[in-house]
Amino acid sequence: MSEGTSSNVIESSLRAALSEAIVARVSSAKIVAGRAVVIAEAGDLSTGNRAKLETEIKTALGVLDGVNDVRVALTGERVKRRLIAIGSG
Repeated sequence: MSEGTSSNVIESSLRAALSEAIVARVSSAKIVAGRAVVIAEAGDLSTGNRAKLETEIKTALGVLDGVNDVRVALTGERVKRRLIAIGSG
């Protein structure tokens, strides 16, 4: 099995341990030296729900064989705000 195929199998097994709602947010999941590293989109979540998402990921993956630690990076979409000033005089 090539390294690319092996990493796809690992990512699939990590995703299989998560709920569908969480998998929909995960952009990357891999194991590096016994550490599960997950990147998930959380830009639309409140602070409390972001913490809940992180906890759920750590709980689900922390019990898997070969995983000694779980690291979660939550990303958020940056919103550009546009200010329009109208003056008259």
